[in-house]
Amino acid sequence: MIKNYYWIGFIIFACVLLYFASKQYSSYGLNKSISACIIATKKTYPNKTSDEIEKLCISEIKKNN
Repeated sequence: MIKNYYWIGFIIFACVLLYFASKQYSSYGLNKSISACIIATKKTYPNKTSDEIEKLCISEIKKNN
């Protein structure tokens, strides 16, 4: 009986831990995508300013998500 409580507690703890980890690292992939887009766009359009490129990349990536 005690083993069942141990496993139930472990599963609940793991779910809570995964929830907090997903909240903490959810923007990591978005930031990496924006950075990659900015680097690629700077090479493609060298005459555009950094602000224009950043706005373009943010709008394109958020539109696709």
